[in-house]
Amino acid sequence: MSRRLRSPHALLAVALLAGCAVAPSPVPTAPAATATMTPQATHTPDPASPEPTLPAATPSVAPSSQPPPVIASVPPGATEAWTRIQWRKLAAGDPLAQVRSMIRWQGGFVALGDPAAVDGGEPTAIDEPVHTRVWVSADGVGWNLLDAGALGPRTIVLGVGATADGIAALTLQAGTASCDPPLLLDCWNLAGPLESWTSSDATSWTAHPGPAVVLPPEMNGQDGGHPVLRDVTAPRLVVTSGARQVAISRDGVAWTSVPASAFPAGWRLEDLVAFGSDLVAVGRTATKPLALTSSGGRTWTRHVLPTACGTAEKIVAGPAGLIVVGTTEGDGTGVFPSGWCSSVDGRHWRSLPGLPPLGTMPVRKAQECWRACPDGSLRGDGERMVAYRGWGKRQAGWTSLDGRTWARLAFTGRPETSTYWLDDHCTQNLLLLPVGLTCVTTDGSTWFGEPRS
Repeated sequence: MSRRLRSPHALLAVALLAGCAVAPSPVPTAPAATATMTPQATHTPDPASPEPTLPAATPSVAPSSQPPPVIASVPPGATEAWTRIQWRKLAAGDPLAQVRSMIRWQGGFVALGDPAAVDGGEPTAIDEPVHTRVWVSADGVGWNLLDAGALGPRTIVLGVGATADGIAALTLQAGTASCDPPLLLDCWNLAGPLESWTSSDATSWTAHPGPAVVLPPEMNGQDGGHPVLRDVTAPRLVVTSGARQVAISRDGVAWTSVPASAFPAGWRLEDLVAFGSDLVAVGRTATKPLALTSSGGRTWTRHVLPTACGTAEKIVAGPAGLIVVGTTEGDGTGVFPSGWCSSVDGRHWRSLPGLPPLGTMPVRKAQECWRACPDGSLRGDGERMVAYRGWGKRQAGWTSLDGRTWARLAFTGRPETSTYWLDDHCTQNLLLLPVGLTCVTTDGSTWFGEPRS
C-alpha cells in the first residue's frame, strides 16, 4: 500500500484527487519491544504547554520531545467497517499533524513525515542536514519517533512497504534545497544512491542496494520526479521510475527488473496497485488507455477500458474493487469532465456515470475547477474506499469495499472550513490513513478524523 509523501501545508490550488485532488498524511506506533508514549484519553495538548520527553527505548528510538498522541483508542482493524468519524483539531506539534503517509503491517504501523533537521526540529537553512521523520507504533495509539541515524543521515524515505517477514523502505539522499526555509519534501533536490532498507521490527534497519532503475538527472521532492515505491502489499514490493521502468522484490533485498517488452508498445504507466493476488496497472499507449494485470509482475495481460475512463490517471483501491479516475476529452466547450470506471476483478471494467456517491459539482463550481470534478474527494488505501464532501451546509461521507456499494458515514464535529467552496482545503487535501483521516483547513490547522466501527 503505497503511500506518497505529500505536502498539505503548501497553499493548494483547486485539485481533487478523484479528478482534481491533493492529499496529506498520518502517524504510527511503536513495536512492543520499544517504549511508547502514554496515551492521554481524548485530551488534545495545549500547544503552549511544555511537551513531555519521549523516553529512549532502543538506540533506534529518538530521545526527542514529542507531545502525547491524540489517538485515544486502538484503531479499527483492516477488515472492520467504519461507521462514524469524530473530528478533532490537532495541536501544531502533534505527530499526526506532521505525518504525510502511513502503512499498516504485521508489526503495527509505520508513518512518514516531512524532512526534519537532525535535532528533530524544522530545518531553517537550505544547507542544513535533513532526514525523513519516521514514526513506528505497535497498536496505533502510542508512537515512537525513530532516531535520525536509524536509516542513515540525510536520508529521504520515498516509501515503505510490508514484506513476508518484515518491512522495507526505499530511500535517496537529501541534496540541495530550493526553498528558504526548506520545510517540505518538494523543496529538496534528491540524490543517489537509491537504496532499500529492511527491518523485522521497524526499529533496527539494514541497508541494501536498491533496484537497478535509471535515476532521472534531476529529482525534486514531488512524486514523479524520483522513483516511487508503489502502495502494494506483501509479499511484493514494486518500484517504478518514470513511465516504463518497473522492478519487483519479495523481500526488499533482491530486485528483478521488468523488461520494457513486457508492456504494450508505447506504454506509459500512470498508477499501479496490488489487488488480491494480482498487480493492476493503468496507463495508456499512444492510441488508448489500458488496464494491465499480472500475477507475478513479469508478464502482463491487457484489458480495454471504457471510453468514459478517459486518460486513466489514478487507481483508487478497496479490498473488493477498484475505481479508475481519469479525464475525458470533453464536448468542445472547454470543460473536461472527470471519468470514473470500476472493476471487481481488475479485468472487467464498467463506467460509473454521475461519479457516485459524490456526484458532479454544480456547473459554476465545475467551471471554476476547469473540469467537471466530482463533488468531493475519493480516497482508497486497499483496506477501504472513502468519499468525502466537506463544503456546503452539510458534510457528507461514505465508505465502500468495492467502489459500487456505499455505506453512509456519520460525523461528530466538523473541520473549520470557509463558506466559499474554493477555500475548503479539507475536502481538497483529505488524507486516508489506516488509523483515520487527516486534512488541513484554510487557516493551516490540521484536523484528525478518528474512525469508529
